[in-house]
Amino acid sequence: RPIRKNAMSRLPSLAMGLLLAATAATAGAAKPDPLAEAAKVPRYVLLRVQVDATGHVTDARALDKQTLPALAVAGNEIARKLEFTPARKDGVAVPSETSLMLALVLVPKPDGSAGIALQRAYNGPNVLRVGRAPTPKVSRGDSGVIYVGADLRADGSVNMDTFKVDKAEVHVSSSAAEERFVAAARISLKDTVFQLDKVGGVEIPAHISVPYQFNGGGGRRGRPGGDDEDEGGNDGDKAGGGEHAPEHQAPPKISAVSSVAGVELAKVDYEK
Repeated sequence: RPIRKNAMSRLPSLAMGLLLAATAATAGAAKPDPLAEAAKVPRYVLLRVQVDATGHVTDARALDKQTLPALAVAGNEIARKLEFTPARKDGVAVPSETSLMLALVLVPKPDGSAGIALQRAYNGPNVLRVGRAPTPKVSRGDSGVIYVGADLRADGSVNMDTFKVDKAEVHVSSSAAEERFVAAARISLKDTVFQLDKVGGVEIPAHISVPYQFNGGGGRRGRPGGDDEDEGGNDGDKAGGGEHAPEHQAPPKISAVSSVAGVELAKVDYEK
C-alpha cells in the first residue's frame, strides 16, 4: 500500500542523536522540547529511483553523498511504498528512471519516541550543476520568485533559444528590479546542467519549468530554490537537488514534460 502522510517508520538512533543535538536549548534559556523543535524542520532526501511498468519503485539510491545514512535508509523505504503513474512509450507503460525528492519530518509519539513522516514528494530532472550569476543590484526590499522555462537537450544542457518567463511573483520598487531578477535567472540557467529522466533506458529531453528565488522570495540570490540567503550568488555544489545540498535546504520543484513524441514521463502519485 502507498504510504500516507501520517505513516511513520522508526528513526535510527544515529539520526535522532544528531537532530536532537542540533536543537538543544542554550544554557540559562527556557528549555524547549528538543524533539518538538526538530520536528518543525523538514529534511530533504534526493533519490534516484527505478520505476517499473506498474508504477512501483524497484530500486532507490541516495544522490546526495552527505545525506545522513539513517535518512537515506528511511527515504529508501518510503520511496518503495509510493505509487507512480508509469512512463509510457507510444501508449504502452514501460520502466523508467527518475529523481525523487522527499520532504521528511519527525513525528513525536506519546511514548517519547519518534517516527518519520512523508510531508511531500515530487519527481523529475534534478540539478547536477548550477550556473553562476551576479547578485542582482536591487533595493533591499525587492524580492520575489521568477519561474522560467526552457528545453533540455539530450545531454542535460539548456537550449537557451527556448528560454521564457512562465510567471513572476515579485515585490519590487521598479520594473528594473524585476528585469534584473530575470537577467540573473537567464545567466544562471544558461550554464546549469540537469540529470534527465530515462524511459526504456533512454535519456529523454524535456521542457522544464524551474523557480528562481530572490531575497525575500526565500532563496540564494539568482539560483533555483533554497532557504539560505547568500551574497555570493550561485554555488554549484549547493544547487537544489545537487550532490551536496544540505538536508534542511528546500530544493526547487522542477516540473518537466517530455519533448519526445509518444513518450510520457513517470510521475509520483501525490493523492495516494
